[in-house]
Amino acid sequence: MNRKKIIQLFELLQKNISGNIKFNYWLAKTRTKLKGEIEAIKEAIKYDDDFIKYQNERIALCEKYAKKDKEGNPIIKNNNFIIDNEKDFEKEIEALKQKYSETIKKAEERTKEIEQFLETTTDTQIPQININDIPDNAFSPEEIELLIELNIITENGE
Repeated sequence: MNRKKIIQLFELLQKNISGNIKFNYWLAKTRTKLKGEIEAIKEAIKYDDDFIKYQNERIALCEKYAKKDKEGNPIIKNNNFIIDNEKDFEKEIEALKQKYSETIKKAEERTKEIEQFLETTTDTQIPQININDIPDNAFSPEEIELLIELNIITENGE
């Protein structure tokens, strides 16, 4: 199982779900097992302080030039700020990119390293659970597909 799948599984199991004792035991055991992996992944995929500083300054510029709602909050659509004065924004964002050009280059290299790291297979063994021990409506069909893909769900007689 690669680290991306570990993250997906961990996020899935953070839902507020419960069931019979077997399911709750499996859920607790699996969450506990994954917590250590997740902490190690979080630590391994950090960016350096200079890049975080660049990101904070970039976001501050986005907020400065973003269109605002009635309460004065920046308007965000599809995870992007809606920029009001694009000409001035572009001028300032280009200056910021120039200031942090080496940092950005390092971050791009770091992003490639992180992507490779997340694709790396681990020897993490996740406990299996019988399909009959999973409560009805605990997972969507897409979520069940992930559990099947990771060979976590067993059926009668397996």
